[in-house]
Amino acid sequence: MRAPAREILEIDDADVIEEIEELEVRDAPTGSPSVVPVATNPTLPPAPVSVHKDVTARVVLVVEDDATIRAMIVRGLGLHYTVYEADDGVTAMHVLDRIPNPACIVSDWMMPRMDGPAFMKAVRANPKLQRTPIVLLTGKTGAMQVIEGINAGARAYLPKPFKMKELLDKVAAIVAKK
Repeated sequence: MRAPAREILEIDDADVIEEIEELEVRDAPTGSPSVVPVATNPTLPPAPVSVHKDVTARVVLVVEDDATIRAMIVRGLGLHYTVYEADDGVTAMHVLDRIPNPACIVSDWMMPRMDGPAFMKAVRANPKLQRTPIVLLTGKTGAMQVIEGINAGARAYLPKPFKMKELLDKVAAIVAKK
C-alpha cells in the first residue's frame, strides 16, 4: 500500500521575510561555544553561504563565532544580499582576500583568535577595504565600549539582543549610502 500523499504548503517570500524580521537574536548561551569551523581552502575562493537570486546583489560578510547566531544572520541577510561567512577575525581576513569587496561587514565583538576590534583595525589597515562599512554586534553596551567599537572602525553598533529587522534596516541604510 502506498502512503497517502502529503500536502505541500507553499510559503511566499513575504511570509518568510516577516518571520525572519521578527526573530530576536540573543547572545549565545554560556558554556562551551557552538563554533562550527568555516572551511578555508587557500587554493579556492570561498563559496557564498547564501546566493541571492539577483546576480547583481551586493556582497555582505558575516563574522560571528556562534554558529546558530551566524546562521540566523545569514538567513536574514540572504533575502537581500549574497552572503559570505567567517567564524572569527582571522578566517574573515582570509575570506576577504578571496571574495569581491563587500558592501558591508557584520561582525561580532567577542570571538576567538581575533576579536571584533582587532578585526576592524586589520580591515581599516587594508587600503582595499578601509572604506568598507562595518556593523558591530555585541552584548557590550557600556558607553566606553561603544566608543571603543566606533574608534576601532564600526560604522554602526547594534547591541544584543537585537531584532533581525533592526539589523536588516541598518545594513540596508549603510549599503544604500555606499
